[in-house]
Amino acid sequence: MVPNGITMNLNDNVIVEGTISVDGILAVDDNKKSAVVDGTIDIAKGGQLNVAADEELTINGALNVDAEGSATVAGVLNVGETPETLGQVGTSASVTGAVTVTGQVIAYSGADMTGASFMANATSETKYTTYTINGIEYTTVYGVGVIVSINKEIAGLEDLDVPDVNVSNVAGYERSYADDIVWYSGETKVGTTDIIGAYESVSAEIEYQSVGIVVSIGTHITVSIDNVIVNTTSGMPSKELTIGTHTVTAVVDPGYSGEVTILFNGEAVTNGQLVITSDMLGTDPVLSVSGQLSQDSIVVIDGGNAGGNSGMGLTDYLLIILVILIVVMAIMVAMRLMRN
Repeated sequence: MVPNGITMNLNDNVIVEGTISVDGILAVDDNKKSAVVDGTIDIAKGGQLNVAADEELTINGALNVDAEGSATVAGVLNVGETPETLGQVGTSASVTGAVTVTGQVIAYSGADMTGASFMANATSETKYTTYTINGIEYTTVYGVGVIVSINKEIAGLEDLDVPDVNVSNVAGYERSYADDIVWYSGETKVGTTDIIGAYESVSAEIEYQSVGIVVSIGTHITVSIDNVIVNTTSGMPSKELTIGTHTVTAVVDPGYSGEVTILFNGEAVTNGQLVITSDMLGTDPVLSVSGQLSQDSIVVIDGGNAGGNSGMGLTDYLLIILVILIVVMAIMVAMRLMRN
């Protein structure tokens, strides 16, 4: 608890669990530091939360601001932990009450903001932009700054292959991430100077990272992934697959039959769907295709008596039929002559 008349600073690398009840002042103001609250912050009547410029506070639990309390963010307030991968986006953090924002509030997908209001000042609401990547809502940013300011963070997502556009070997050069990701609002390209709130929502398509999988294929089986045949001339080939869902098929070679089993990391593949996830990065997943196959039996039609076979062959039967036809035709010709 922070009593009335008392100021408590949350310092760098402080992780707070449980509940902090604030009747006085709770501050994040310690020379570019950051703090994490996994529990709850309750700003009571007369209480204050101040996140200073260049400071950062992450709420993984709940921030509740009384109608007669105050919360001011001049730095950055993260609602939810910054994801390591796009596939990990999702938080249960929440904010309730009014927050004055002259910096940024970054609310990650899943955060409950229904009870929150963000004001730039006493009369103006804070502008915001929602970011969607590959069809997945990533975050909504409230406050000031340019839309592309989020690019550096997104470039750090481990499952995305963000291109390095601005790279230099010049000593002391600090690379810019502004052009690495191209955002669109509908069909309109977002400029590098467009500010947050210029568009309420923007989206980008970014290639996923690839995972190298080892493919083990049994004899007399042909395997295709995404309609491309896997080349097995190198023994156990490695196939680069992007994170996401792929289609795998196995066909038994002509002249063989039997059941084929497809396993991925020891688990059966169902409906031909091969799912590559971000947690496979840096591992060596194995796709194994095998089967209990047998060679089809071959039916041989004997063409005659060669080889000492005492039975009648196909040629023998055809000759007999031919003789019968000749006899019948001769009889019919003789009968016609007798009538004449």
